[in-house]
Amino acid sequence: MAAEREHQDELPQGSPIDHQEALTSEAISQITNLTRLVEELTKKHNDQQSHMENITAENQILKSQLMALNSQAAYSYYYNPYVGYSSGASAGGWRPAASYEQRGANDEGPQISLFPKLVSFTRK
Repeated sequence: MAAEREHQDELPQGSPIDHQEALTSEAISQITNLTRLVEELTKKHNDQQSHMENITAENQILKSQLMALNSQAAYSYYYNPYVGYSSGASAGGWRPAASYEQRGANDEGPQISLFPKLVSFTRK
């Protein structure tokens, strides 16, 4: 008997139409909440995806800059006419240790590889 009374307390009082309207209102409220949650999750997902795309683009820019610097370092090392200059009081100032032409045909070029996994500048 007590169980029946509790069950009756849970049911809304009034006509079946009022009960139907209450259920419809509750369903609409839940659908609205679920829709809002889906929109929030979609926005968060899109924001994260956009963030990852930005990181990927930035990573590509940094890689290309690194490759350019590596190339520039190899070029500067091999083709710079001032590489190998030394100063000596007896020599009367700066003088080249060996010019590009004097390095000889056996010189294989720059053996520089700052980041060997990314790029290697070895001339063959």
